[in-house]
Amino acid sequence: MANLDMDQTKSGCKHYQRMCKFVSPCCSKLFSCRLCHDEEISSHKLNRHAVEKIVCCACTVTQGISNKCISCHVKFGNYFCAICRLYDDKDKGQFHCELCGICRVGGRINFKHCETCGFCLPNSIIESHKCIESNSKRNCPICLEDIHNSTIASHVPSCGHVLHTSCYESLLKAGDYRCAICGVSVVSMKEQWKMVSILLFHAANYSTNGVVSLVFCWTQKLSIHQCLKNIVISSSGYYAKTVIRCRR
Repeated sequence: MANLDMDQTKSGCKHYQRMCKFVSPCCSKLFSCRLCHDEEISSHKLNRHAVEKIVCCACTVTQGISNKCISCHVKFGNYFCAICRLYDDKDKGQFHCELCGICRVGGRINFKHCETCGFCLPNSIIESHKCIESNSKRNCPICLEDIHNSTIASHVPSCGHVLHTSCYESLLKAGDYRCAICGVSVVSMKEQWKMVSILLFHAANYSTNGVVSLVFCWTQKLSIHQCLKNIVISSSGYYAKTVIRCRR
């Protein structure tokens, strides 16, 4: 049996609110959840499905997996999944997806599982998203961390290459609007293309030699400056909507 102290029997953690703790089968220590274990132990990750013993935070009795203490009868969590060993008092719209093999949040009614991509997607994009085989089993292309089992929300751009929502937001803040895998724009560029068209139209009209050389560089947040490659625009009014990606 794992050794107990007062700090170890306090309920909940920063990840979940619950009235029990896991006895980790790998190192025989007490942890509030698998995430707490993985933050403290760097040599391995806790297999949540392998957990067989829990300790009640109210009476400290060690027991098998259930949602009610066999001794003091306290309820361990308002949400309980025996498969995932998940307990949580906070309502997050939790539901277990058998095809994902894990619990998800956000309400079962709001999601549908895509068997090709391998994970649950919001109803709002389930019909329009681009399927990629085992998409969720790939790591995030930005932080290189796991996506399928992550507690961080995911974002699916039009190209279909999924990434963490926080990584997606960081990408936009850095002024990079390209998918890290395929290079396709992850946001609508309609307004940006409109701006480019206006700039190129005026540049062509004010040309004195009939030819204008301009560069549109993504690395400078939609600014125009000199580069090794140029877009050549004729003064006849015909111009191409072409973006040169600066390879710096």
